[in-house]
Amino acid sequence: PESHFRYAVSRWQLDTIAAWNSLFDLYDLDLIVAPVSFCDALTYACLANSTCSAQFDNGDGVYRTIRSASISDCNFVSYETYKHIPIPKLIFPVGTDPDGNPVSMAFWGRSGPKNATDSTWLYDDAAAKTADIPFLHNVKAVLDAIYATDPSLARVEPELVTIGNDNLFQRRT
Repeated sequence: PESHFRYAVSRWQLDTIAAWNSLFDLYDLDLIVAPVSFCDALTYACLANSTCSAQFDNGDGVYRTIRSASISDCNFVSYETYKHIPIPKLIFPVGTDPDGNPVSMAFWGRSGPKNATDSTWLYDDAAAKTADIPFLHNVKAVLDAIYATDPSLARVEPELVTIGNDNLFQRRT
């Protein structure tokens, strides 16, 4: 199970969890909100044809355009960061870019229970089944407030799943 992996990388994992959770403790956070992608939305067509371009800021405030950008260039944080520690994440829509492509943000939560005095929770597969419930309640409260302020940001099911006799949610008999 997953807990065997966690045991094998435990020292590195415990140090990373401590560093990650220190953000929540230092700033008294319940959630972190960050972009899913650090580029404009990349379309399937530009990815399939290797014709995507994207602007990047390497932290110096100077934007550079890179040709043949890939998803990993833009989505490194959401795709690859902290895969070795249990962090609850949830992606939510916030509308579209000027070209009509979807744009999303991500909620990130604390790794493990707040005020844990040891790391036994990390190896408890049964507890892992419900560990993210407080995170999900926090996310719901924030999303309810966001969508109450601007309902146009809420996710809308695409026509593929809502319209016609062959939509994906049609009850099969």
